Amino acid sequence: MQTTSTDRSEPTWIMLAVARDGDVAERWVDTLEAAAINVEVRIDDAIALTNGSSFWPSASPRGHRLFAYPIFVPADAREAAATVLVDEDWDGGHGQTTPGMSLRMMLQGAFAAILAGGVVAAALLLSGR
Repeated sequence: MQTTSTDRSEPTWIMLAVARDGDVAERWVDTLEAAAINVEVRIDDAIALTNGSSFWPSASPRGHRLFAYPIFVPADAREAAATVLVDEDWDGGHGQTTPGMSLRMMLQGAFAAILAGGVVAAALLLSGR
């Protein structure tokens, strides 16, 4: 699979950042365009692009996102674009500065897993296996 263009007039695009929220992506794009930097934003799978994970099949009430918004800029504009986005609360990585999974959520998940394991064990003991 070819990932870069062989046409010399076509810039080589690189993924600079990934916004987890559409409003943030829109703000970043507007800011980059105001600085005369070409930019593309795409919608992609949030779990594949960010350092988060979720067992929810769809967006949950707790704020898990189904989509992420990768921001692409021409390779030769990377440094200028990074400088512009730092002023927009970009953390310098492929994600954005947001709090990670809370300790409470991790403990709830662990408790649910232990409870489910206990139910399965009890069912197996009662069935005589």
